[in-house]
Amino acid sequence: MRGGIVLLVVAAVMVYAYPAAHEFQQRMDCCGNLKLFYAGKAALEDLHCPRGGGYHAAIRPAIHVPFPTIIAFEPLSNHGGDGGAVLFSDGHAEFLMKGSYESRFRDDEARIAAYLQSSGGTSLPRP
Repeated sequence: MRGGIVLLVVAAVMVYAYPAAHEFQQRMDCCGNLKLFYAGKAALEDLHCPRGGGYHAAIRPAIHVPFPTIIAFEPLSNHGGDGGAVLFSDGHAEFLMKGSYESRFRDDEARIAAYLQSSGGTSLPRP
């Protein structure tokens, strides 16, 4: 009888934890896909999110800035609007939740514009 209760508790925990673990693995797979692109082992258009959808290159000026900027990303829709994987110019990839994702794009644009202005460069091109 005791063994049956323990087995039911373990099964309940596994049923509850599996979807979260599965989503975490899919998010890490997206980060891995973007790292493959950075390493030159795959073209961005050949990579696909495990939940469906693809990845996009960020439109950036052809300059080098002394801080990491977003160079590729996946749309929020790939993970149900919860967040998305982002690849930075230093080669690291992160899965950012929606609020961080949106603010990082805004911050990147502002940082690049400020850097260009302070260094006498040109302004950011608009897509």
